[in-house]
Amino acid sequence: TGNPLLGIMGGAVSGIIAYTFLKEAWLVLAITLICFGVFNGIFALAQKREIDLMENGLPQFLRDVTEYRKVGLDINRAIEKISSETSYNQPLDSAISFIVKQMKLGRRLSEATFLFRSWLSRMVFFTLGQISESGGGTAAELEALTDFTREMVRIKNEAKARMRLYTFLGYFTPVGLAFVMGFLNVLT
Repeated sequence: TGNPLLGIMGGAVSGIIAYTFLKEAWLVLAITLICFGVFNGIFALAQKREIDLMENGLPQFLRDVTEYRKVGLDINRAIEKISSETSYNQPLDSAISFIVKQMKLGRRLSEATFLFRSWLSRMVFFTLGQISESGGGTAAELEALTDFTREMVRIKNEAKARMRLYTFLGYFTPVGLAFVMGFLNVLT
C-alpha cells in the first residue's frame, strides 16, 4: 500500500510551488498529480522491495531448516540456531529474530504473530508452525515446502521480467504523447 497522506502533502506543496511560477491551470494540475503519484509510489516501492528481498531469501532459509531437521533438531530449535548463526537479508533476518523473540517469551511457533507484508512468508511460517505443532515433520516434507517456495519465487520473478516491457510502455506512452503534442503545438 502507498502512503496517501505523504502523496497529498507532496502534491499540495508541489502544486503551490508550480502555481507560484506557472499560471497555467492544466500544467499546475498535471504537476500536482504527478508529484502525488511519485510521493505515494515511493512508499509502496520500498514495501515492494522489502517483500521481494524476504521472498528471495525464503528458499535458502527453508534449506537450512531442512538441514538442521536432518541432523535431528526440531523446527523451533532450528529457527533459533539459524537466527543466531545465519544471515540472509535485512527483512528476513528481522522477521526470523522477531519470531525467535516470541518463542523465547513462551509462544509456540504456531501461535506466533507474523507481521509480514509477503503472503508467501506468512504461509511458510504458518506451515512451519503447523508442522512443528504436529510433531516435527520429516525432512521430505520440509524439502517439498522448500521446492514449492523456490518454484513460487522463480515464477514470480519470471512474470515480472516478462511484464517489464509492458510496464515501461504504460509509463512512457502518456509522457511520449505529451511531448509529441507539445512539439506539434510548437510547430503550428
